[in-house]
Amino acid sequence: MIPFMGPTLGRRAIGACACIVGSLLLLGAAETATAAPAIEIHQDVEGEIGPLLGKISKGECFRKKTGAFAFSAFGPSTNKSYELVVRIPSRDWRGFGHHYSLFYGSHDPAFFGLTGPRHELFSNTFPLPGTPPGVVGGGAIVFKGKGSLMSIGFEPAFNEAADEAVFIFGGFLKCAGPRTK
Repeated sequence: MIPFMGPTLGRRAIGACACIVGSLLLLGAAETATAAPAIEIHQDVEGEIGPLLGKISKGECFRKKTGAFAFSAFGPSTNKSYELVVRIPSRDWRGFGHHYSLFYGSHDPAFFGLTGPRHELFSNTFPLPGTPPGVVGGGAIVFKGKGSLMSIGFEPAFNEAADEAVFIFGGFLKCAGPRTK
């Protein structure tokens, strides 16, 4: 069991709070895009925000007109320890002016993967222990303008075994592009 998922905290409350906080961080960052920091990755220490593990400030973004994914972004952390991958499937793409919720245990409407120094994957596609997939939200993706800036926030993101977690805070990733393929 994950230490911070004790019986005193309701699973729905955790997901709802995380989704609301993540969305507010993202929306606030969208208003101050020129001053927004990079996307930050922090270690989870028993449900609290721990040490900074890395920052992601630049990446490559692609907007495809056909294919399985309408939008993809890739970005390494400045210390080269982490790599972020974000994908939004074509069936869910509504344009850069929309908010894309991230749900635990689901690829819809968007998903991300964060690979760490031990090649361990943290992702929203892993379910929140004890909840059905696709029901509990943990964050969102938003864009500024025509996709030159992308923000993602999700907390906490688990590994597949659900024994480690990281916090991803919504600064902005500057997209080299977005290029259309």
